[in-house]
Amino acid sequence: MSGLKKGAITLTGAVAATCAFMGPATSIYFNTGMGVQSAGNAFGFAFLVAMIAMLFVAYVIAQFAKKLPSSGFAYTFSVNGLGSKAGFLTGWLLVGGYAMLSPMLLSAISYFLSLFFKVYFHVNISWGIFAIIIAATILYLSCSGVSESIRVALVMLIIEVVVMVIFFATILMHGGAEGITFAAFNPSNTLKPGDWNGIGSAVLWSILMFVGFESAATLGEETKDATKNIPKALFYSVIGIGLFFLLGAFSAVVGYGPSHVSEVVASIAKGTNPWDPLFTTFWGKGASVIVMLVILNSIFVNLLSGFNAVTRILYAMGRENVFPKALGQVSKSHQVPVNASILYMAVSIILTLVLGYTWDPMTVYGWTGTILGLVLIIIYVIINVSLFAFYRKIGEFHWFKHGVMPLVATILLYMPMKGVIMSTLPAGGGKAPMTYIPYVIVGWFLLGIIYTIFLSIKRKQVLENMGSVFE
Repeated sequence: MSGLKKGAITLTGAVAATCAFMGPATSIYFNTGMGVQSAGNAFGFAFLVAMIAMLFVAYVIAQFAKKLPSSGFAYTFSVNGLGSKAGFLTGWLLVGGYAMLSPMLLSAISYFLSLFFKVYFHVNISWGIFAIIIAATILYLSCSGVSESIRVALVMLIIEVVVMVIFFATILMHGGAEGITFAAFNPSNTLKPGDWNGIGSAVLWSILMFVGFESAATLGEETKDATKNIPKALFYSVIGIGLFFLLGAFSAVVGYGPSHVSEVVASIAKGTNPWDPLFTTFWGKGASVIVMLVILNSIFVNLLSGFNAVTRILYAMGRENVFPKALGQVSKSHQVPVNASILYMAVSIILTLVLGYTWDPMTVYGWTGTILGLVLIIIYVIINVSLFAFYRKIGEFHWFKHGVMPLVATILLYMPMKGVIMSTLPAGGGKAPMTYIPYVIVGWFLLGIIYTIFLSIKRKQVLENMGSVFE
């Protein structure tokens, strides 16, 4: 059976899918409050630091994408850089982290849809029903072909970005509460003088907003002129959405006024999203409907793009017989990994419903999102190390490109990685179910080690052939 459809995605499509995976409206809406609580008015500075860190990571991924334009992403990079066993464990860890993506977003969009119908139509519909409907819709679109999925993602991405940018412009043209100010980008404007720990925490939440930009690499086998366009897509996505985040931070501080930051933090502690009062102030009471629709739009397109990225990784590992061979097959009609898509959505909906009814949908959103964020930060570090090893192996090593750049990227990731880990420990204020996260990740990794041992004993040839598709 043939592989993925070559040349099905243009540069514009790759950028659209990547930006959609980052969920710009969803990220700015939910994470701004976290940034303000941590760094006060200086959270815009934290956004800037996070953007710089992600540009370094994007550079590293781009260096790999020039040589290995694979749907396997970090799995393929690590196999070719660190060897088959380390590569498999990287892929195993990546699959475990990315497995949390659909449950996270299905929980969120289902909760908000249920709330939307309850508030505006006075109809009570269980969020679980919406989860099943949305899951079926995403699966249908994904299996209809990558080009169709990306066209939907592009339209919906434009809608969310345009609406939010118009709102930012409204605040800035009005002058906000106290006039135009660049307080958001001054690192001294923390809640407590010289609070670099606060800025560090805000950087953590900011980096989590960029999670998903790396998914451009999973489209390597379907993108036209991938060795050139995937690196471009990585940088265009980080810069484009990064500027969107910076504009959002700037607009938020201008909107509520720097002197009111203590009041904003107090309202966040009571459960108020800082954007809600701003929408009401500058667009009126009816703006709540617009906000809800934009967020629903953003989560849906985030889910669609993320789902496609995850199924490509499963496909790549199935193609090499690391996972069941059926996962490495594509449909004849649309050349998409249908088997991988069906399996991933089945696991996702089961996790969503079981965890959602055990806890609640928004707890599932936070729990699965933290696992995803922590795993991807670890994956970024592994990719940095792999780049160093890969270019030495092929004899094209450059001390700055393949040594200094990944080292700087790794150093910049230390703070957010420490922050995520601490948030899951009792010593860092973590509470159940967040405290379960380290056990889940370590347990998953140990299962990967056991499976690696099995492969090395029973299926040694599979390990030896990993990455051969690019040799």
